[in-house]
Amino acid sequence: MVGETGRVTGIDMTPEMLAKAKAAASEMGAANVEFVEGEAERLPLEDETFEVVISNGVIDLIPDKVGVFAELHRVLVPGGRLQIADVTIQNPVSEEGRRRRPTTRPLSTSLTRSDSRAGSCS
Repeated sequence: MVGETGRVTGIDMTPEMLAKAKAAASEMGAANVEFVEGEAERLPLEDETFEVVISNGVIDLIPDKVGVFAELHRVLVPGGRLQIADVTIQNPVSEEGRRRRPTTRPLSTSLTRSDSRAGSCS
């Protein structure tokens, strides 16, 4: 996806998923990958770091959608691209469903930058 000169940054909030991702990258021989522990609402990354942000099946699990999109916007370079693959619902979420915050959720936001940094983790 990023080529030989690109970089990939994978992010997850759990050490267990980070360990799995690191093992998979190692098995593939991917040398241009780094993994960071963090949450989508508070990404431990600098402003305007990535040209492309890819989120796969994560945003629907996070109650603070505004916070997530603000963070994604913050780490994108001006004119950067956001790609999202997620589930949608046909019925409104109940009040109880909106109040409950999951105790764990995967953060597989993939961040990419073709010339220096990129990302993939899911």
